[in-house]
Amino acid sequence: MKVLIDIGHAAHVHLFRNLIPMLRARGHKVVVVSRDKPYVLDLLSCYGIQNVCISRPRNGFVGLFCEWVRRTASVIKLHRVHGFDVAIGTSVSIPYLSLLFGVKSINVQEDDDAVIPLHAILAYPWSSIIVNPKCLKYRFFRSRRYLHDSLHEMAYLSAETFKRDPSVVKKYGFEPYEYVIIRKVALTAHHDFGESGLSIEHIRRLQHYFPSTPQITSDELKESEVAIEDMHQILAHAQLVLTDSQTMTAEAGCLGVPAVRVSSFFQKLSYLSELESLGLTYGCHPSDFEKFESILESLSQQSIQASRILENRNLVIQKYGDFNSVLLKAIENTT
Repeated sequence: MKVLIDIGHAAHVHLFRNLIPMLRARGHKVVVVSRDKPYVLDLLSCYGIQNVCISRPRNGFVGLFCEWVRRTASVIKLHRVHGFDVAIGTSVSIPYLSLLFGVKSINVQEDDDAVIPLHAILAYPWSSIIVNPKCLKYRFFRSRRYLHDSLHEMAYLSAETFKRDPSVVKKYGFEPYEYVIIRKVALTAHHDFGESGLSIEHIRRLQHYFPSTPQITSDELKESEVAIEDMHQILAHAQLVLTDSQTMTAEAGCLGVPAVRVSSFFQKLSYLSELESLGLTYGCHPSDFEKFESILESLSQQSIQASRILENRNLVIQKYGDFNSVLLKAIENTT
């Protein structure tokens, strides 16, 4: 079977990097296409994943539309060369292989439809299968939904795919579970227009409650002080994470590390609401400083030790398993 994997975001590199060798080990041919977005090409190179870069981000809705047209045309051109049987990704381009050529397209998405209306409008009508967590809210294309009990982050943070290595933390001069990570994202995706997140004031108030705790700062618009291949080890050994990143919030939760998410997407994403209901992560709207300080005060009074983090981690492993098994079934059950 010939499989196309469409990678458009750094998180998608992690999402599919373990699936690629699994598919090849089963005798399938895999072609990976990428997007020249921050960290994507660096991560693909880091993991030794050969790929064809077919687009780069453009600004505004007109720019995004032009990129989509170009990317879709490139995907079609590649199909004419390789003759794909299946295409998979969080992608608005691969469904058109289904529409035009009968290729089985699998859209992998964990955001509720209402949060990504443009993606849902462009991609879902032509997708063969839409892979979603069971907790996700949706209204249309019910017969095409492939619902599962896992999370995207468990494709690379499951017990089978991730092992803690405290030596990585010490390489940066930190001690495990004795530092805070502050992660700021750019909010430039199409569904981020008009949204808000972490501010300098939030960081200042964090420092009031954790005044002597060392901090590691990561800003999507600036060069990170942590190598991209080490980030999940640094995350796994943190005491606390403060972020406006939906992905890093979920990653921290899956690793058992308490995360405070400050985002206008608060209460809009079902999978993050589920992690909050389990007591693995916390969230508030950027304007709700009263709730933000209440969360920080509560966490500062708790003893966030390795034992608690590992207990949370075990809960996640038992509940969500390995997402790669979901992806394999979705691909191999399409033919």
